[in-house]
Amino acid sequence: MWKKIIGISLTICSILVIGIIFYRGHDASRYQKMVDKPSDVKKWQADPRPLQTKADTLNQLKKVVKDQGGKTLINKKNRHQIKTTVIPGLRGAWSINFKTKKAAFGTDWVPQGITQSDQSYFVSVYDGEKKLNSLIFQIDKSSRKYIKTLILPTKAHLGGITYDQDHQQLIYSDDTHGNAGFGYLSQKQIDSYTASEAKAPIAAKHIDWSLGVRTSAITVYNHQMVVAKYGRNANERSIITLPLNKKGLPDPISRKESAEIFKKTSENDFKGLVQYLIKHHIINSYDKGRNRLQGVSVSDSEMAAFSQSNGDSPSKIWFQVGENSGWSNLKFAATEGDSIITVPHSAEGVSLSPDDKSLSIIFESGAKKYREGGSFTKRPTFMDRIVDIPINIKVEYK
Repeated sequence: MWKKIIGISLTICSILVIGIIFYRGHDASRYQKMVDKPSDVKKWQADPRPLQTKADTLNQLKKVVKDQGGKTLINKKNRHQIKTTVIPGLRGAWSINFKTKKAAFGTDWVPQGITQSDQSYFVSVYDGEKKLNSLIFQIDKSSRKYIKTLILPTKAHLGGITYDQDHQQLIYSDDTHGNAGFGYLSQKQIDSYTASEAKAPIAAKHIDWSLGVRTSAITVYNHQMVVAKYGRNANERSIITLPLNKKGLPDPISRKESAEIFKKTSENDFKGLVQYLIKHHIINSYDKGRNRLQGVSVSDSEMAAFSQSNGDSPSKIWFQVGENSGWSNLKFAATEGDSIITVPHSAEGVSLSPDDKSLSIIFESGAKKYREGGSFTKRPTFMDRIVDIPINIKVEYK
């Protein structure tokens, strides 16, 4: 009898072990298929293929995208209005090794920012291994297909990216030098650049802004730049607005100039420093901003959208307008009355359409370092696409 029981137990254990080995192998194979070899992608380009089906994406959105009352905002009636665009390079993309200056292939590209011109989306990514030059992917808005890669002369985090339609230029945050800074490209440079021909980074220009440190989001509106700094508490985070010159760019501030400014204000008088900066037109406004702020976008019709990332929990998007009517002095203090929606976790950059009818959101969860989190028993969900969500939100001046 005991021999029979032991035999049955061993059989069950064997079946379980075989099942675990099979499932683990299946899981490993699935994720391995999401990672390219250099030979899989044409040199100087990015793999435009998705990691999952559009149906998988829509099912995730249906479960998560809700309003403040918990009502699902995506249903059978409006799900056809949801537009998705594959983020290039998540399987792999070519760049340049920052140290050797030679062509190199990477598979750990982390999406950060999104912005749009009349004709294109621009998506910024950085190398999770911090060895390769950062990239900006250009995507056609009409066909939603990858056009080309812009290889930047930096391996910066690229938290913020914005397109200035008035000056036809692309601006991105570039904190390479240990303090805040910005890089910029004209549309003419973008149009004429082809990585396979240049075999070198695009000739972007850099602006030092030594008063600040690492930025998580930027956008431009009405001759001002909104600059947000990520922070887990009120002492770390901030959101300011900078005046822009006739070229649509912030004026540089060197480390020497920054040191001189700090000498003119008391070391512990932060309020006095802010007042000094505003009085001398170095900044237009300052707010503590929202916790874990990741993205910001301001449309021509004066609506602003802010994204907040909350780890594995759903992200939040706030909609509001500045406190001052006319927006001559933008302020973005968080209030209880703002309109809020929840979206999938790991939301990064956001970009409002000019007519305020849709919001484009990019997520970093599709990056290799994040999608492979957990174990074979439980993998995290991920988004491998830009998601355009239709919005019908009205916000009024405070």
